[in-house]
Amino acid sequence: MMASREDLLQQALDKYNQGGHTLQQIAKEFRVPVHTLKKRRKDHPRRPVVLNRFDVLPQPLEDGIYHWISIQADLGVPPTQLELHAFVGRVLKAQPGSRVASLQWIDQFKIRRSIVLSGDTLMLHKDHRVDRVEGDDTKEPKEPQHVEEEKSQRVEQGECESSDSDDSCFIVRWNKKR
Repeated sequence: MMASREDLLQQALDKYNQGGHTLQQIAKEFRVPVHTLKKRRKDHPRRPVVLNRFDVLPQPLEDGIYHWISIQADLGVPPTQLELHAFVGRVLKAQPGSRVASLQWIDQFKIRRSIVLSGDTLMLHKDHRVDRVEGDDTKEPKEPQHVEEEKSQRVEQGECESSDSDDSCFIVRWNKKR
């Protein structure tokens, strides 16, 4: 049975710690890079352990990135995976303690947020679509101030029964003309 790379590194470090051999000799014997042995000797963490911390971003930051993707999709220009990677890079660079998001993070992000890669563009799962670009505001848009004032003047002059409906105003004016 073949030993794993980690086992070989540990055996090489144990042999070096016993003394009598140089790092170059041990690296040649165990077929591991000298540079890796030097780093491990100084208790540097393994590369996958170091990269794992880049695979998690704060939740508000992920929410903002997802919101950006949904806005782009609603505008009809869904971002590509490269554009997403560049955007995340710009966002992280603007944060204190700048870092880089790994490609594994993007894959995990797509899984967590139900984002599908269609061709080379990112598409949101239909359950997660945002209907309005402005956000979650479901109130009807307010009429401009001058329209409201005009309606209230018509009610005061007796042209309309109420300011709620333009139809009632039309009916009252039509009846007066007859």
